[in-house]
Amino acid sequence: MDVARLDGSLNGGSIKGEGRLNLSESRFGASELKLTGDGIYLDFPTGVRTVSNAKLNLAGDFSKLSLSGNIDIVEGTYSEPLTIGRGLLRYMESERNTVTVTNQTSVLNSTQLDIGLKTLSPLVINNNIARASVNAELRVLGTVERPGVTGKIDLEDGAELTLRERKYSVDRGVITFINDRGIEPVLDISATTKAAGYDITMQISGDATRKLETVLTSEPPMDETDIVSVLATGRTREKAGNAGATVAKEQLLSYVAGELGTSITDEAGRALGLSQVRIEPNLIANEAEPTARLTVGKDITPKLDFVYSMNLRNSTDQIWIADYDITRRFSARGLRQNDNSYRFQFQHDLFFGLSGVQGKPSTS
Repeated sequence: MDVARLDGSLNGGSIKGEGRLNLSESRFGASELKLTGDGIYLDFPTGVRTVSNAKLNLAGDFSKLSLSGNIDIVEGTYSEPLTIGRGLLRYMESERNTVTVTNQTSVLNSTQLDIGLKTLSPLVINNNIARASVNAELRVLGTVERPGVTGKIDLEDGAELTLRERKYSVDRGVITFINDRGIEPVLDISATTKAAGYDITMQISGDATRKLETVLTSEPPMDETDIVSVLATGRTREKAGNAGATVAKEQLLSYVAGELGTSITDEAGRALGLSQVRIEPNLIANEAEPTARLTVGKDITPKLDFVYSMNLRNSTDQIWIADYDITRRFSARGLRQNDNSYRFQFQHDLFFGLSGVQGKPSTS
């Protein structure tokens, strides 16, 4: 089939093409079809909404087709919520399988791929897990049936992760793909958070399709068991003392309530216009004994957050918190405590030494 000229529209954009297409095994002749697309909107994979420009070339005979060219993502967003049904570390270290795509048409399945994929402006991620701007420069290789990816994805400065209602600032976020016969992302992520007066750094590295290595460090230094305890309960094992068993049971109840109640509380949050509705201790774990609490929050502005928390066992135990990020490294907090007293604090992160030196001393 000869295509002298092809003009049309596709998902809000324009598409043009010309050349020759031959997918018949009984005929001789090679395909040489050039396609150009501008401003094409896609929702693929599901939830990734992009507007892209593309220049693609389909060439070869029936037994050996190749699809090459470039796709430039002009703009894109991802806002679909993600649910983590397992624990923090188990989720980070979970095994994942190499992605394989299968179609019914064997000719297309065996088509060789060589397509460059690049973001012209950052892809914006804004969901329950991450707020980040992402730059990507990738190459899709292999075949349609078994694609491979090489290249790199970078998270821009200011990226933020939210795990179990705790916010982590991403200091370094790089995802590298090196297998031209499979999709195997290699992670190198470092993120920091504050809990119970400690600066906690979580480093995630390794092949996500196999087993990731997760390392937790803190300043002042603690062992990983204490760090996990602080992240989960807001207290070290030593501070928990004789009440450790009780705290563990209360925290387990709170965590189960948080997992099982996610869909319900998310719906409540949307209905009330709230950013957060949780039966969770983590939003105020630094300010109160960890127990089952109803906690609601509202992002007034991108820099101003408001949180209200009530003890489900004692309705007079109420806490009000307002957090304001003056800059990325300088923040202020106002707190009305459960004894009707007020507290105000300012926190400023300071860095010492060369840029290549690890560590993040902090003053407050």
